[in-house]
This record gives sequence, structure tokens and C-alpha cells, in this order.
Amino acid sequence: MRWRGTSPRDWFLLLGSAAFVAAGLWGMSRGGDVSATIAATAFFGACGALAVHKIADKLAIQRVLDDPDFSPRIPGGVPLVATRRGVALASVGLVALGLLMASTGGAIGRGFVVVSLLMAGLGGVVLILIAVKRGHVQSLTFTPEGLRVRDGSLRYLAPWDGVSIELVTLFDQPFAAVYLRQVSAVLAAAEVTDGDPQRARKKLARRLESSRARGGSHLLFPGGLYGTDAATLMRTMAHYVDHPEARAELGATARTAPPEERSVETAR
Repeated sequence: MRWRGTSPRDWFLLLGSAAFVAAGLWGMSRGGDVSATIAATAFFGACGALAVHKIADKLAIQRVLDDPDFSPRIPGGVPLVATRRGVALASVGLVALGLLMASTGGAIGRGFVVVSLLMAGLGGVVLILIAVKRGHVQSLTFTPEGLRVRDGSLRYLAPWDGVSIELVTLFDQPFAAVYLRQVSAVLAAAEVTDGDPQRARKKLARRLESSRARGGSHLLFPGGLYGTDAATLMRTMAHYVDHPEARAELGATARTAPPEERSVETAR
């Protein structure tokens, strides 16, 4: 789905959560069951915080999209390396919230406790997956030829003259979306530093097709993963697609530059 900004559901979640938190605080002041009230208030407080975060992100993205003078660049093309710190922090918060709700929500019912423990377990599983993939590097490198994608041992190029860029929404989250006009050429030129190249290319082909079916584009990049919002990442890609003369500033050395964390620069 194409970008659609904030939705009534976001505001309903915020207002509904705020109402339940206010009711919980009022109940505690009236001397009700404190432990159960803490569990319910913690849950709705977390829902409210999530709603605030989503609305703030979407409004920031809309400001980027509405600014015709916003011209993001990444001189030198140094790799943008994926960071999982945000996901890790969210997972830690999920574990803490789940355990708090489970320890204080017994009076609400066994189902509430079970759901709370499942939340904590989900956060724990994500933390384990992050630890397991600690050595798995994902990065985007802007080069004069195109966007070079590294996914572990797999590397491939999305050429500027062979892609279309847009912002899409998937599962209510914004993504910088890249549509490949010649998938076969991208697959043929893909490189593998470890493992069977043929098997890796087949896996990449399945991944691209799955992404195309789900989101309408072959490559979907969540902005937060690369240190910026999805709209800025999308506008940066589009800048080099639409302005071939600007690609020279990316530099030939970008292909071999070691991955490091780098932010997108903007020029107005």
C-alpha cells in the first residue's frame, strides 16, 4: 500500500489508552485493587506510548514528503549499516512490561497473566535472535552505479537507471520501496563471499518475489534500521535516481569502503 499518513486508528488508540490510564490512576486514588490496577495501567500506558511514537513518526515523515526543497544526499556513498539497537531496546521493554503485568495482574485473571508472559517471551525470543545474528551485517552503499545491498555474505546492485522508488506502508509501517525493472540482471550479478552462489541467488529470487507480492516492490527498507526515517531514505534514493549528474559525488571508493555507521546528510 502507498503511504497514507496517520489514520483515525492511531488517534483512537492514543485517546483510548489515555482514558484507560486516567481511569486506572483514578481507581488507585480511590483505594481499589492496587496490583491489578498497576497491571492494567501499565498495559494501556504502553499502548499510549506506542501510539504517540507512531503518530510522531508519521507526522515527521509527512513533513519530509511535503517539503519540496528537502534534498537529502550522502556524499562519498559510505555504507549505511543496519543497527538493531532500537529493536533490542523495544524487546527489553516488552520483557519488562510483560513480567510486570504478569506479577501484578493475577486478580484480573489467568488469561491476562498468560498473555503477559507470552509478551515477555516474545521480547526474549527477539533478543536471542538479535544475539544470534550479531555477526550478520546488513548495509546500503550509495555508489555511482546504483544502490549496493549487503545482506550477510550476499551482495548485489540495484542500478539507478533500473529502479523506481516510492514510500509504501506495510503492516502500518513506512518503508522505502525499490522496484527492480530487471530482476534477472540483478540476480545474475549478485555476489556471494561464503556458501553456494547458485543457492544464494535462488534464495534471493524467492525473497524478492515475496517482497513484491506483499508490498508491491522487490526491496523494502525500514528507515529506522539504517539510522534515519523511511521518507528521508526514500528521498535520498530518489535524488540519485532523478539526478544522474549528482551520482559523481558518491565516489568510486564507496564500493570498497568498510561498513560503518553513517547518517544521511541533507542540503536545502
